[in-house]
Formats: sequence, C-alpha cells, structure tokens
Amino acid sequence: MHMCYSPKLCSVVVTVYKSLRWETARQIRFGIATEMYGLFQSINAFMMCVHIFACVGMHMEVYAMLKDIVLNFPKGEFDLVKIFPLLLASPNDSKVSALVVDVLIKVFAANKMFEDGVYAYFKGRKLGFRLSNFSCNFLLKCLAEARRKELLQTLFEEMKRSGPSPNVYTYTIMVNFYCCKNHAQHKVDLERATDIMMEMAKRGVSPSVVTHSVYIHGLCRTGCVYFALDYLRDMRHKNELLNSYCYNAVIHGLCAKGELVEATNLFEEMMSSGVPPDLYSYSILVDGFSKQGSTEKSLSLIMEMEAINIKPSLVTYTSLLNGLCRSAQMEISLDLFYQIEEYGYKHDQVAHNILLNGFCLHGDLFYAHKFLEKMTNNSLTPSALNYNNLIHSFCKIGSIGEALELLRAMIKEGHYPDIFTFNYIINGFCSKGNAEKALELFPLMLKMDILPGVVNYGTLINGFTQQFNIKKALQVYTRMLKVGVTPDTTLYTILITMFCRMGELNDAYRLFREITFQGLRPDNVSYTSVIAGFCRVGDMSRALRLFNEMALGEILPSVVTYTCLIDGYCRVNRIDMANMVLDEMRRKNIPPDVVTYTILIRAYKRLGQVNRALELLDQIRNEGINLDAFAFKTLCNDD
Repeated sequence: MHMCYSPKLCSVVVTVYKSLRWETARQIRFGIATEMYGLFQSINAFMMCVHIFACVGMHMEVYAMLKDIVLNFPKGEFDLVKIFPLLLASPNDSKVSALVVDVLIKVFAANKMFEDGVYAYFKGRKLGFRLSNFSCNFLLKCLAEARRKELLQTLFEEMKRSGPSPNVYTYTIMVNFYCCKNHAQHKVDLERATDIMMEMAKRGVSPSVVTHSVYIHGLCRTGCVYFALDYLRDMRHKNELLNSYCYNAVIHGLCAKGELVEATNLFEEMMSSGVPPDLYSYSILVDGFSKQGSTEKSLSLIMEMEAINIKPSLVTYTSLLNGLCRSAQMEISLDLFYQIEEYGYKHDQVAHNILLNGFCLHGDLFYAHKFLEKMTNNSLTPSALNYNNLIHSFCKIGSIGEALELLRAMIKEGHYPDIFTFNYIINGFCSKGNAEKALELFPLMLKMDILPGVVNYGTLINGFTQQFNIKKALQVYTRMLKVGVTPDTTLYTILITMFCRMGELNDAYRLFREITFQGLRPDNVSYTSVIAGFCRVGDMSRALRLFNEMALGEILPSVVTYTCLIDGYCRVNRIDMANMVLDEMRRKNIPPDVVTYTILIRAYKRLGQVNRALELLDQIRNEGINLDAFAFKTLCNDD
C-alpha cells in the first residue's frame, strides 16, 4: 500500500482488499485515474486491485481491470516492454503473476493486439510461469482468424518446445487454419494440414470430431473428395466419433462432381451408422438432384424431411425451384413459389430471379413481364440483371418495342443500362434487318455517358454486312477507330468474312495478320473465315498453309474448317485430296455433317462418278446420318 500516495486511490484499494467487492473497484476508471492522479500512481493502484482479485481466483474481475488498463492507457504511451514489470506481483508470488500474464494474453488476443499477446506469452515463459492451454489456444485461435500466419506458426512451434504442450484444441485450430479458404489470398494448404494430423498421431493426441470435420472439409475444398470419402470410411471403421458435419462435406463434394448415386449411398451409410442427417444433409442432396434435373427425387427428399420433422429452409425450396425452372416445369415452379409463401416464408431476390430467368429462358415472356411487375408490387426492386434478361429475351423474338419499353422502365427504376443492355437491342434491330435503327441508339448511349464498346460496334458492323451495306459497315468501323476503340478478334473476324464475301482476299488476309500484330490471338472462326475465302477462289495452297498454321498454334479446326477445305478441293476437281481431308476428320474424331457429305456427293455427280456417290450414300446411312432433301436432290438431278 505504500506505493499508493493518493488518499482516494488508497481508500479504493483498502476497501477492495477488505470486501473483495467489484463495485468498489469500478468507482474509478483507469483513463480518469491517470488524468487525476498520474500514470504511475494509477497503474500501481489498479494492479494492487488486480492482484487482490487474482489471489482469490476472481478471474472475470482480473480480466475486466486489465482490459481497462490496456485499452485506456494514455495515447501513445503504451509500451509493453516498459510496463510489463509493473503488471506483475511481487517476485515471491509467481503463481499470481502467472495468472495475471495468462489473463493479459487473453485481453491482448480479444482486442487484436497480437504482437503484445505473443510478447506476453514469450515473457511469461522466460520468467518460468506456467501458462494455461486455454489462454494460449485463445491467442492461437485469434491469430488464425486474423490470418496472422507468421505469428501463428511462431506461437505454435514455441508451445511445442516450451509449453504448454499443444492439446487437441491447439491442433484443431492449426488444422482448421490450413484447411480454411476464406479469401483469395489464403488458399488451402492440405499438405501442411496433413502433416499436423500425422504429428498429432505421433504425439498421441487423439483428434476430436471437430478435428476430423475440418480436415475432411479441407480435403473436399481442394477437390480430394474421394480421398475424403476413404478417410471418412476409415474413421468409421475405427469407431471414431463422426457427425453430420463430416458427412455433409463429402456429400456436398460428391454432388458438386455430379456423383449423386455415390452421394446418396453415403447419405444412407450415414443414417445406418447412427448419425442422423440434418437440414444441411437433405438440402445438399435436394440441390444436387435439382441441378441434375431430377426434381421428382428432390420432391421426395423434401417429403422425407417433413416426415421426420426437419423443416425445409427457404434455401432448400429455392434449390427445388431452380431445378423445376431449368427443366422447363414453369407451371409447377409458379405453384411451388406461391405454396412456399403460404408456408410462411418470404421470398428473397434469389427466388424471384430464378423464376424470372426461367420464364425468359423458356420463352414465356408474358409471364416474365407479369412477374417483373409482381416484384415491384412486393417492394422488391428488380435488379439490372432482371431487366437485362427480359430485354434480351424480347430482342431474341424480335419484340424490340417491348424491349425499349423495359429499357425506359429500367432507367426510371434507377438502374443504368450498360453496353450489353444496349447490345441486345442493337442486335435485335440488326436481326430484323434494321441496322440504321440500331445506329440511332449510339447517341442515346453517349447521352447517358455510356461509351459504346467494341462489342456494340461489332454487332452493328455485322448488321450492316448482313444487309450487304458494306459502305456503311466500313464507315462505322472508321468512326470506331477515330474514337479510340480497338477491334477485338470477333470484330476482325466479322470484317474478314465481309471482305472474303466481296472477293477482296488481300484485304481480308491483311486484317487477319493484323490480329496478331495487335497482340490478339486468332481463333478457330477467324482462321476458318480466311480459309473459306481462299477455298472459294480455288487458292488451295494458301488455304492449306493456314490450316497447318492452326495446328502449330494448337487451334483445333472444327467440322466447318474441314468442310471448307473439302469444298475447296472439290471446286478444283481434286476429289482425291478432299477424301484425304475426310479421312483426317475421322481419324481426329470430328464427324462430318450433312453439309460435308452433300459437297462430296455433288462433286462426284459433277465428275460423272455416280457410283462413288451412291457408295458414299450407303456409307452415310450406315453411320446413321440422315441426309436432307437438298442432298437427295443433288444426287438425283443434273446441275
């Protein structure tokens, strides 16, 4: 008491000593005390109270007072290295000092003062204090949650060296850290997690059900689902305690791989092993079967849940709703949607999106539009994605007026359309042969501060080329370059195809080479467009050179590419070369289509080789390919 000079502080300490009353200790806060009596007197008085409470095992009071000291220390003056000795009791009372350090570690950990927490641990061990597993594990857990990997590993290794010895909870924290993936920077380190599991076994520490479950989840997160399945079954054969969390991870992993039979088998194994499935077990299976289109199985699982008094969640029902919409069962989907509301659930944006997208996907735009209005009436603001899907769907069926009406409603609701919204409408106009009308949308985009992108220009240029308005297409292209929009591979391909149709092969080839010059990579379509152009004029050497170039660039030719070559060789009466190309297609498992065979039949007929044409026809029938009316007409009639 001799170090407490203030009468007021001394009175508090004496009263605490005599009564052990927490209310007395809380009469003065540390921050206020330092302002009134200075740091030195305040910290001594408060630590006297801390040690009094520590002596009688009042841990909660010790924690509260240490927290008050740490968090209300004068700004910029907290230096643990300097004040640590002041926080300890007399050198003769190491037991009380150990308790103070133990609680101090928890205070630092809980308040994210991780460096101070680790320092307190090391200082306590250096002084020979026996620290508790509870405090060290709590610090370890907080470090793991904060992703402080270096401090975590340092503390873990030091615990193994100097104590307290890691227990099952310590190891579980470490396994969970390496098996958890909670953001892009932190990936699952399965190798390290496995090492820790093996280390546990060597040290004779038995994993708990939580340890097993976090390790199994880690295996599944890294795609090692079958290894997780083997591990799970091995644990079961060893009579290790397992829970639904362990099984659910593997069931989910199997469903994600489409292995629903195996997932169902494991679900049944789980029940036969005495582990009751929970809401998540059923929901995972419902989602898996719904995604695969097996909605009847999903419905039976929901009925099974209800029979054993497991209430399906909104997520469970939403999975089924998604499955029904995917499999075009829109009437049942709508009935289920309203039925779920009758069960007392309030649908979120996700369920509305699923149903709206389902109507759009299957062309039921009347109901889609009605459902959009229902969302608005239910105080659910349709998202930009909802409007985009509906606009896209109306444009696909040529209902541009409705699409424009939705565009206006979208803007009124405060959603700004993007370049893709406008591209749906531009494409809609172009598909109806009205590229001029599509061009009128560009000023509207600029008025809304939406700069048309290469996708918009590409769609418009393609629209003009489809109308054979080459002059206008080139004008749009020139304007695009002037405003600084760089062509992409798709746009180059549109222009290449246009020049090839015009017979301007030199311009087409120049643009093709420009793709690489601009740092882009030609794709199958761009190569095929130029090859088709050369084949059309009978320049087979250049066509073949480009075809071989594709192989060098590891760009796989399609059936269209091969068909262009076959057509080119047939045009120059090299049917032998055409047959060689056909053989190569078969060797590479690219089956010829009706167009390919029709070209060959026409060539044989033109060259007077009708018998060869008939032989080819028999061969086609044996392959199970049905030729269309044009092919038969080609075979039967003269050119």
